[in-house]
Amino acid sequence: MKLKKKHSLQEKFFLNLKNSDEDFKALNEKIILLGFVLDGELSNREKKRFNILKKENITNKTIPQLKLLLTNFLNGKGLN
Repeated sequence: MKLKKKHSLQEKFFLNLKNSDEDFKALNEKIILLGFVLDGELSNREKKRFNILKKENITNKTIPQLKLLLTNFLNGKGLN
C-alpha cells in the first residue's frame, strides 16, 4: 500500500503572503478560491480553511460571496 503524502503549507506562508505586493496577493487569492470552487461544492473543510484565510486577512470575501463565486464559475462566468 502506498502512503499518501500530506500537503501542508510552510509555516510562514500567511505571513509571507500578507507582506507581499497587492497584485501578488490578489493573484494568490484567485488561485486559492479557484481551488475551493473547482469541484462544484463547498465542503465544511473548505469553509474552515476559508475562515482561516479571512482571519489571516488573505481574503475579505464572505462565505455567501464565495458561494456566489462558485455558482458563477459553474455557470461559465469566471471568478469575478
